Amino acid sequence: MISIIIPAHNEATTIAKQLQNIRAHLTAISYEIIVSDDNSTDNTVQEATPYADKVVSNPDHDKVGISAARNRGAQAARYPFLVFTDGGVEIPDMNNFFKKLLDDFEKIPRAVGVTVNVRFFPSVETFIDKVILKTFDWWFIFSNNVLKTGAANGKFQMVRTEAFKKIGGFNENLAASEDFDLFKRLAKIGRTYSEPSLTVFHSGRRAHQVGWLKLLPTWILNGIWVGLFNRSWSKKWKPVR
Repeated sequence: MISIIIPAHNEATTIAKQLQNIRAHLTAISYEIIVSDDNSTDNTVQEATPYADKVVSNPDHDKVGISAARNRGAQAARYPFLVFTDGGVEIPDMNNFFKKLLDDFEKIPRAVGVTVNVRFFPSVETFIDKVILKTFDWWFIFSNNVLKTGAANGKFQMVRTEAFKKIGGFNENLAASEDFDLFKRLAKIGRTYSEPSLTVFHSGRRAHQVGWLKLLPTWILNGIWVGLFNRSWSKKWKPVR
């Protein structure tokens, strides 16, 4: 039914726990887990292998890129729905979570992509985190459900496999905002939707390490550049540890 694709770069400390959590709690539908390793220099592959159905590697040992990593995972997938999520992301109440999303695909005419709200773990989330993330959630809901122009956070995207292939997958020429770009292009061939009742959680490590004063303008500029010029403002997006 669904192929869960997780791009990973040096996620040895979190990947096994994440995969074990999926195995333990997702029981109501058929699925596969594909970890797309992006030239990790730690034990990510060894930690992921016991729990993943497939671990795919990057043939270019001198380059990393999340778009290419996601595309490699998608190429190895065998189910009609692709679920893209990141290392360390937690999905609560998985059986009901995916039942709701599959219902959305069934009920919304021409639905090709669905996303959800994104928050940081309550143990680390600050007030300003809540304000900024909720603002993005509202924007994604407005862009997908009202404007119908498409927008999404890369922490969680669920896409019809045939639609993903039709638009050529993630744009590997973009250093950033490739997640927004994917939904923007999906919206041109069908309906994208943001499910307001569902939320995924992650550590927020980039925001807390880089700081919102630096990260937020970068996000906004990349979104504008991709929306207007089909290219990212950032030349390189460095993985955060």
